[in-house]
Amino acid sequence: MGLRIEGNVDIGKDLTSTTKFSSLENSVEQLYIFDNTTTQANVDTWKDVEVSTKLSNVSGQISVNNEGALVSPSSLSINRIKQVLELEPGIVNRDGEESLRNESLMIERYVRKMRGSTITFSEMESILLEGPPASTISVGRWSAARDRELVSAKLQIKNAPILRNAVDLYAPLFRNVSLFKRSYELMESILKIYTYKEGEKPIFHQPKLRGLYAAEGWFMKLLERSKHFSVRDPKRAHLFYLPFSSETLRSTLYGEDSHSMKNLERYLTDYVTLIKKKYRFWNRTGGADHFFVACHDWAPRITKEHMSSCIRALCNANAARGFSIGKDVSVPVTYVRSGNDPLRDIGGKPSSERHILAFFAGRIHGYLRPLLLKYWENKASDMKIFGPMQRDVQGKAVYREFMKSSKYCICARGYGVHTPRVVESIFYECVPVVISDNYVPPFFEVLDWEAFAVFIEEKDIPNLRNILLSIPEDRYQVMQMRVKMVQKHFVWHKVPEKYDLFHMILHSIWYNRISQMRPKHCHKFFKGEWAFKLIFSSKFSVQFQKLCQIEGRRYILIVGMVALTYLMLQSLVLPYGDALKSLFPDNKVMISVKSGFPSGRSSVESENESEIDPSTLARYQSNADIFVGRDNLLDDVARGIQDISITSERYIQDETLRSSEDNNSENEISTQESVDLLTVDSSITKPEDAGHIEQIIGPELQDSSERSLESNSNSSSDGNENGGSWIQGKSESMEELPESDLSLLSNELDMIRTHCSKFRDGGPPKSVTPIEKMNKIFAQHLVSSINMKPQWSFLRDRDKEILAAKSEIINSSASDVDKELYAPVFRNVSMFMRSYELMEQTLKVYVYRDGKRPIFHQPILKGLYASEGWFMKLMEGNKHFAEKKPERAHLFYMPFSSRELQHSLYIPDSHNRTGLRQFVKDYKEMIAAKYPFWNRTRGTDHFFVACHDWAPFETTEHLENSIKALCNADVTIGFRIGRDVSLPETFIRYARNPLRYRGGKPPSERNILAFYAGNSHGYLRPILLKHWKDKDPDMRIYGLLPSSVSRRMNYIQHMKSSKYCICPKGFEVNSPRVVEAIFYECVPVIISDNFVPPFFEVLNWEAFSVIVAERDIPNLKNILLSTPEEKYIELQLGVRKVQQHFLWHARPVKYDLFHMILHSIWFSRVFQI
Repeated sequence: MGLRIEGNVDIGKDLTSTTKFSSLENSVEQLYIFDNTTTQANVDTWKDVEVSTKLSNVSGQISVNNEGALVSPSSLSINRIKQVLELEPGIVNRDGEESLRNESLMIERYVRKMRGSTITFSEMESILLEGPPASTISVGRWSAARDRELVSAKLQIKNAPILRNAVDLYAPLFRNVSLFKRSYELMESILKIYTYKEGEKPIFHQPKLRGLYAAEGWFMKLLERSKHFSVRDPKRAHLFYLPFSSETLRSTLYGEDSHSMKNLERYLTDYVTLIKKKYRFWNRTGGADHFFVACHDWAPRITKEHMSSCIRALCNANAARGFSIGKDVSVPVTYVRSGNDPLRDIGGKPSSERHILAFFAGRIHGYLRPLLLKYWENKASDMKIFGPMQRDVQGKAVYREFMKSSKYCICARGYGVHTPRVVESIFYECVPVVISDNYVPPFFEVLDWEAFAVFIEEKDIPNLRNILLSIPEDRYQVMQMRVKMVQKHFVWHKVPEKYDLFHMILHSIWYNRISQMRPKHCHKFFKGEWAFKLIFSSKFSVQFQKLCQIEGRRYILIVGMVALTYLMLQSLVLPYGDALKSLFPDNKVMISVKSGFPSGRSSVESENESEIDPSTLARYQSNADIFVGRDNLLDDVARGIQDISITSERYIQDETLRSSEDNNSENEISTQESVDLLTVDSSITKPEDAGHIEQIIGPELQDSSERSLESNSNSSSDGNENGGSWIQGKSESMEELPESDLSLLSNELDMIRTHCSKFRDGGPPKSVTPIEKMNKIFAQHLVSSINMKPQWSFLRDRDKEILAAKSEIINSSASDVDKELYAPVFRNVSMFMRSYELMEQTLKVYVYRDGKRPIFHQPILKGLYASEGWFMKLMEGNKHFAEKKPERAHLFYMPFSSRELQHSLYIPDSHNRTGLRQFVKDYKEMIAAKYPFWNRTRGTDHFFVACHDWAPFETTEHLENSIKALCNADVTIGFRIGRDVSLPETFIRYARNPLRYRGGKPPSERNILAFYAGNSHGYLRPILLKHWKDKDPDMRIYGLLPSSVSRRMNYIQHMKSSKYCICPKGFEVNSPRVVEAIFYECVPVIISDNFVPPFFEVLNWEAFSVIVAERDIPNLKNILLSTPEEKYIELQLGVRKVQQHFLWHARPVKYDLFHMILHSIWFSRVFQI
């Protein structure tokens, strides 16, 4: 059970006026209280002051100034501020009005004078990154096993594995959720605390569980009762707890009107002296492994002198007044009223029902709150800024209602930098707006406060409303959702629960102690690069040996052994079997050097053989694969491994690329017309000057920035264990290929794979999943889904409808097949028919309206990425499947364009796609915050359709649970067979007539065996050209279609006249030629390892295509010729029959491409439940 945190803690006693506020639904009366004569004994004041207040003026008590005297203005006007600043009042401008600029400057000066020096939030971040100051780090005078455990834990935390899915933690709330989780786990498994028994009640061992300072009491109570963390033997402890109450200390020992805290300081000094004499542990570390938890305002001051070396867990965490970031811990101020019903009234209204922009109510403590009321009390209808409110039941209810109904809750400092409103805001799910310079927010070392709170400088109070209004609505939605997620870390429970407030405080103490740990003897020297310079410096060798002695020598021995092992391994793995000889050859070596990166945006590449002197070779060796003594082995393959510098003439302007888009796609423009000739410098350059992937217009029709070095290159180990595959198309005639040629190609692929893996350039995959294994994976997925036992109690009505449909699909019987369907091209035509019928009868899709153009709701209907645009257009305009009420939907569509996302947010040549991924993350979090549907299933009933190459990268982390309909369907980069959907890449030339030029010649008139023309994108196409370009009249294999050829027969005519159309992968596994071949009724020959063909879950691709492994390119013609003529006729018939499933229509027709994509998404969802 948790403790309820409710109401306002700064409330007075005397009711003086009542005002009604119509903004609340029940028109509850809001009660003002102005306490004119009362001072609190529990605030930082040295004498009683009678404060005169008026209803019409903001007034109250101003906090203690730098000298300890209380400043108390009766009216905080500009003249009063001038008096504080010792300025002459009444200064006016020429028009007789106060200058707004001068006023702002005065406010800033006033705040600065009252507050003192300031440390900005960014400076706090920097201090945290630098670690605790060296002066605060105390290493034990003798070795302790507990210290070694902490050092070991520190290393484990530092090397914590990256979490992909922390189920019980919400990653955006943390600076590093992986480090936090590992640290928390180690705390639970390792940490032991000894609580000193010394000290008499009530100051010691008597926790107060109610009131403003209850945090220190609840922690004391729970830790002293903890059997998990507490130990009775101090020798087993990692930390030592000093269990005193700072509030009881003040109330017991502070003499009224004494104006002195020396009694409190002396009492704690005597206590520490007792601990030092009785135990040896304080003296061993100087108190660095001791800690206390204190929430009173005075705690920093009374513990500053004699307990500064301890880990101080303080509520008044003022970075400018001695709070040590990285060592001390900021504790949340929790005003606890009752422990009987801790979670009563927790939560608030959904974000859509919070109509108040900002809310604050409280007593006028300190110098800041009068400023807040002066500028914003009764100044704007959406800014509910009040003074104190009544403490009775009605007043508390009104306060809570305002908290629950406001978007932002103002958390303005009082006498100290801390305020209980921060935790109250989180409790009522209101985004906290912290206005308190120098305040270090709770758990600063682990939480990312900027993810769920707003921080405003005190001097910006006059601009408060504009700052809040400048926050976009979607950003607010995300922040409010995060407030709800962080709530569990700020709640007390009678019996502590995982990640609750007790554990979070304890973890921060543990974490800060861990950060202080250093190696025992040489901690001063083992820091940064200087440590290694010192170790290997003869100048300091003597001092180093004296300092480090045994352990230092052990470190040197370990470093030496590692270095020796590394050199031995290098001698084995460097080329030619002789590391030194390869690095320092006696003579120049003639080598064949080719670039692993097709360079620039060009159709012409350089192949040079160059003499390289030994120094150049040694420098170059680490960044490229060098082939010696192989006569032109890689001629035309991968364009070598040479680092080449490209002159400016090599680049094609984006405007030229776009204007020639359609013509280039048909290869009707000659090489000279479509691209500029390249000028290549064959000299060796620095590795960082290596050319990027070439960007040339072709049938893919991409802009120069669309397929670049950023192409996904991560390969998983999923797939064939042997690293290769003999995919469909291998026949007995393959024996005709000399084994030497097969070995040659295998070596080429290995070379390219090795080189590209160094440069993250998406080379050949490390493993291959053949089509047979894909079929097996899909079958296993279906079997697993069929055998799954549904948990009906957790299913909503829509899910039960899907589950019922699943049963009907599984049990579908062979009936009359629709005449429009051709059974051989399907895996199971009866199952497909039944599934399609149920989709038409049942499926409802809700399309999210959120998101702005052009990324959302603006479909692209022409070009390479038109598939996602056409689906978006037809889905949003559909009346049959689209559902306006999300509660009635089975699926939820996120209508963004991956192409527009790249075009709008990616900075050309930046090689940084983090902004794109962040945009997707923010959108997902906004959806999750605004609607309940994502969180209900964690996104499994959501889907998107994306055709850009980068879509897997942009969506892998944050939309991983969704159904991803992707053109780049690569099993090695996370495509999940059975759950994700392979989307056909359709190149649309004419948006008004997408069926233009459809069809081709009959089989008897197709006289060309195989045809390919296109740019040399990726590593595979150069290999295809090397083996088949101009090598055989039956094999029409070209790069860009030469003008001499295109004048006789253009690209489309070649497609219509060829038996087989070669579809090799480009930069990624997908290629528009697959659909082009079907469009022109040519049998597609897919050469792309790990590519999952479109609609894989329903279509039998072996019935209308040929799939060839990449390594079989040298034997390509033999594979095609080995197909009997009758088999080819069947394949070509299958192409003509399946064509209807790959066509777009302005108005969708049955079984067309729109319905096929939607069916695959439906089918995927059906077999997830």
